[in-house]
Amino acid sequence: MADDIAFELFDERRLIIITYPERANSSAIRKLMTLADEGAIPRGFNALLDFSATLSLDFPVEAMIELSMVRRRHLPYRPNEVRKTAYLRARPALRDVLDAWESFFYEDPPALIFRHFDDREAALEWLTER
Repeated sequence: MADDIAFELFDERRLIIITYPERANSSAIRKLMTLADEGAIPRGFNALLDFSATLSLDFPVEAMIELSMVRRRHLPYRPNEVRKTAYLRARPALRDVLDAWESFFYEDPPALIFRHFDDREAALEWLTER
Protein backbone atom coordinates (compact mmCIF):
# COMPACT_ATOMS: atom_id res chain seq x y z
CA MET A 1 0.00 0.00 0.00
CA ALA A 2 1.23 3.53 -0.67
CA ASP A 3 2.61 5.73 2.07
CA ASP A 4 -0.22 8.20 1.58
CA ILE A 5 -3.34 8.29 3.64
CA ALA A 6 -6.51 7.98 1.53
CA PHE A 7 -9.79 9.66 2.40
CA GLU A 8 -13.40 9.60 1.23
CA LEU A 9 -16.02 12.22 2.02
CA PHE A 10 -19.71 11.52 2.48
CA ASP A 11 -21.42 14.93 2.64
CA GLU A 12 -24.92 13.60 3.27
CA ARG A 13 -23.71 11.68 6.33
CA ARG A 14 -21.21 14.39 7.43
CA LEU A 15 -18.57 11.70 7.51
CA ILE A 16 -14.98 11.25 6.41
CA ILE A 17 -13.35 7.85 6.16
CA ILE A 18 -9.58 7.96 6.40
CA THR A 19 -7.67 4.82 5.45
CA TYR A 20 -4.16 4.54 6.82
CA PRO A 21 -1.42 2.64 4.96
CA GLU A 22 0.63 -0.26 6.27
CA ARG A 23 3.25 2.16 7.60
CA ALA A 24 1.88 5.58 8.49
CA ASN A 25 3.81 8.58 9.75
CA SER A 26 3.32 12.11 11.01
CA SER A 27 4.03 13.71 7.61
CA ALA A 28 0.96 11.97 6.14
CA ILE A 29 -1.13 13.14 9.10
CA ARG A 30 0.26 16.66 8.65
CA LYS A 31 -0.87 16.52 5.01
CA LEU A 32 -4.44 15.74 6.14
CA MET A 33 -4.42 18.67 8.57
CA THR A 34 -3.22 20.96 5.76
CA LEU A 35 -6.07 19.77 3.54
CA ALA A 36 -8.52 20.57 6.35
CA ASP A 37 -7.00 24.03 6.81
CA GLU A 38 -7.32 24.64 3.07
CA GLY A 39 -10.97 23.51 3.06
CA ALA A 40 -10.48 20.33 1.00
CA ILE A 41 -11.59 18.30 4.01
CA PRO A 42 -14.58 19.69 5.93
CA ARG A 43 -13.84 20.39 9.59
CA GLY A 44 -17.27 19.54 11.00
CA PHE A 45 -17.41 15.90 9.95
CA ASN A 46 -17.17 12.82 12.14
CA ALA A 47 -14.27 10.56 11.20
CA LEU A 48 -13.69 6.85 10.76
CA LEU A 49 -9.95 6.15 10.97
CA ASP A 50 -9.39 2.79 9.32
CA PHE A 51 -6.23 1.12 10.63
CA SER A 52 -7.08 -2.32 9.19
CA ALA A 53 -3.87 -2.49 7.13
CA THR A 54 -1.66 -0.45 9.46
CA LEU A 55 1.25 -2.23 11.12
CA SER A 56 3.09 0.83 12.40
CA LEU A 57 2.38 4.48 13.11
CA ASP A 58 5.41 6.74 13.48
CA PHE A 59 4.03 9.75 15.33
CA PRO A 60 6.70 11.47 17.47
CA VAL A 61 5.57 13.52 20.46
CA GLU A 62 6.69 16.80 18.89
CA ALA A 63 4.53 16.19 15.82
CA MET A 64 1.65 15.00 17.98
CA ILE A 65 1.69 18.24 20.01
CA GLU A 66 1.92 20.41 16.90
CA LEU A 67 -0.84 18.59 15.02
CA SER A 68 -3.13 18.34 18.03
CA MET A 69 -3.09 22.15 18.22
CA VAL A 70 -4.04 22.30 14.54
CA ARG A 71 -6.83 19.76 15.11
CA ARG A 72 -8.16 21.74 18.09
CA ARG A 73 -8.77 24.70 15.77
CA HIS A 74 -11.07 22.43 13.74
CA LEU A 75 -13.31 21.58 16.71
CA PRO A 76 -16.58 23.39 17.52
CA TYR A 77 -16.72 26.05 20.20
CA ARG A 78 -20.16 25.05 21.44
CA PRO A 79 -20.34 22.06 23.80
CA ASN A 80 -23.46 20.66 22.12
CA GLU A 81 -21.55 20.12 18.87
CA VAL A 82 -19.52 17.05 19.72
CA ARG A 83 -17.42 15.41 17.00
CA LYS A 84 -16.82 11.68 16.98
CA THR A 85 -13.78 9.69 15.87
CA ALA A 86 -13.95 5.93 15.46
CA TYR A 87 -10.78 3.86 15.24
CA LEU A 88 -11.33 0.77 13.11
CA ARG A 89 -9.25 -2.35 13.76
CA ALA A 90 -6.32 -0.61 15.45
CA ARG A 91 -3.79 -3.26 16.40
CA PRO A 92 -2.58 -3.38 20.02
CA ALA A 93 0.80 -2.01 18.87
CA LEU A 94 -0.96 1.22 17.77
CA ARG A 95 -3.06 1.72 20.90
CA ASP A 96 -0.43 3.61 22.93
CA VAL A 97 0.05 6.14 20.13
CA LEU A 98 -3.71 6.58 19.70
CA ASP A 99 -4.24 6.91 23.46
CA ALA A 100 -1.55 9.61 23.57
CA TRP A 101 -3.29 11.43 20.68
CA GLU A 102 -6.63 11.29 22.53
CA SER A 103 -5.08 12.72 25.69
CA PHE A 104 -4.56 16.06 23.92
CA PHE A 105 -8.32 16.44 23.50
CA TYR A 106 -9.61 15.74 26.98
CA GLU A 107 -12.05 18.37 28.21
CA ASP A 108 -15.36 18.50 30.03
CA PRO A 109 -17.76 18.60 28.27
CA PRO A 110 -15.96 16.86 25.42
CA ALA A 111 -15.68 18.39 21.97
CA LEU A 112 -14.29 15.16 20.54
CA ILE A 113 -15.15 11.57 21.52
CA PHE A 114 -13.06 8.55 20.51
CA ARG A 115 -14.07 4.87 20.35
CA HIS A 116 -12.39 1.69 19.11
CA PHE A 117 -14.26 -0.72 16.83
CA ASP A 118 -13.51 -4.04 15.19
CA ASP A 119 -16.70 -3.96 13.10
CA ARG A 120 -16.98 -1.34 10.34
CA GLU A 121 -20.79 -1.27 10.33
CA ALA A 122 -20.95 -0.73 14.10
CA ALA A 123 -18.46 2.13 13.77
CA LEU A 124 -20.45 3.75 10.94
CA GLU A 125 -23.69 3.40 12.89
CA TRP A 126 -22.15 5.10 15.94
CA LEU A 127 -20.68 7.90 13.84
CA THR A 128 -23.89 8.71 12.00
CA GLU A 129 -26.41 8.43 14.83
CA ARG A 130 -27.99 11.72 15.80
